Amino acid sequence: MAVNRKAARERGRRRGGMYAAVAAIVIVLAGAVGVGTFFRVSEIRVEGAGVYSPEEIISASGIQMGDNLFFANGNAAAAKIRSQLTYVKNLRIEKHYPGTVILHVTEAFPIASVYSGGSSWLFDRTGKILEKVESVDPEGCIDVKGIAPIQPVVGSKLALGPENATQLKYLLDVLTEIEKLGIYKEITVLDMTYITDITFDYQNRYLVNLGTGDGADVKLQTLLRIAQEKASGSDTGTLDLSVQGEAHFIPD
Repeated sequence: MAVNRKAARERGRRRGGMYAAVAAIVIVLAGAVGVGTFFRVSEIRVEGAGVYSPEEIISASGIQMGDNLFFANGNAAAAKIRSQLTYVKNLRIEKHYPGTVILHVTEAFPIASVYSGGSSWLFDRTGKILEKVESVDPEGCIDVKGIAPIQPVVGSKLALGPENATQLKYLLDVLTEIEKLGIYKEITVLDMTYITDITFDYQNRYLVNLGTGDGADVKLQTLLRIAQEKASGSDTGTLDLSVQGEAHFIPD
């Protein structure tokens, strides 16, 4: 009798374990069905866009109304957008359950352009080529002279060849500081022909000589200081900043 009771208890434990496993499977399946049924994309919003319309950004993301929000792949959507829409620099995807997706867009700024092969190529301070236009002197961009892009392609980085690596570095360093200081609207032409004699016009009053691109941050800060000191005047001329920490003004 004791043996029979022991066997019965063992069978009961096995049945209990089996029921628990079945119940767990049922719960998982119910959860999956619930997620698939209730967490559907019902709203897609775009914030921070300027160059592209919200519709263009949503289309490029691949996210559609009715998609399962729980399984929506934010990294894949961001990669798709950046590959198709070159002005998109950064993208952050935010999910709000039960059904809202917000696409936060940061766009690149075309600070400069270079004319090559019958077209102007607009690029940002990192050298990323954002757009190809037919005009010789695109409005709002610094016209860069003295560089020769190698097979420029929209969406790729500006390439000048290994022999001009220093020229490219100086160019991007100078553009970065110009953008940081917010003075790009005061400059129309940047001449990179000679990397030891980088020049640009400023406020239609000064020809600025940076020398090399080394210490571009300090040199441009000096430029701002001198320009502020002379703001009330009307004199024009060359401002030599080729020696870091020094400034020499040569009137016309």
